Amino acid sequence: MKYRIDLPWNRYGLIAELASKLPSKSPQFGKTVLQKMIFLLQKIYKVNLGYEFRLYTHGPFSTELLDDLDYTQLLGGVQINYVQSWGYEISPGAENDSLRDKANDFLKDKKQTIEKVIEEFGGLSAKDLELHSTIIFVDQDIKQTGQSFPRDRVVLLINELKPHFTKETIGLALDKLKGKGYITVG
Repeated sequence: MKYRIDLPWNRYGLIAELASKLPSKSPQFGKTVLQKMIFLLQKIYKVNLGYEFRLYTHGPFSTELLDDLDYTQLLGGVQINYVQSWGYEISPGAENDSLRDKANDFLKDKKQTIEKVIEEFGGLSAKDLELHSTIIFVDQDIKQTGQSFPRDRVVLLINELKPHFTKETIGLALDKLKGKGYITVG
């Protein structure tokens, strides 16, 4: 009998690709930033990676993505180092190029989209990405219920979820995302 194991090379290759591109753009490319960038690729840019996200301490989070990151590290596609001042730092591993080659067709097809998410969101801190991705998560959740909330109610809802952000900061981020067409609420 011949067995075949289907590994999600596109996922591993994308993680390796982000590790090769984001350290020069992101002020702190770590696990939280990776989670948010992949969330944004799926939700805003409609890149179908199959990750399921739920709202967690620092915004949308996928345990599958965390598993894939660990496996990408095991394959040598990335290195993950603990940085005491802010958490985990992700950088390219010894097999980064090799792993990206395994996902070459996918990465070529999504090149412009990957560049766009990096340009648009790659320079944000983990904290700013937490807020932006939480707003997008809530917007999509509201859309799924078929309801419509006024801006002030959405700001209050986000503030209840993320009380460490001021209502003013939330409102500014919400307006920015809505102005770019990334959300519809508010």
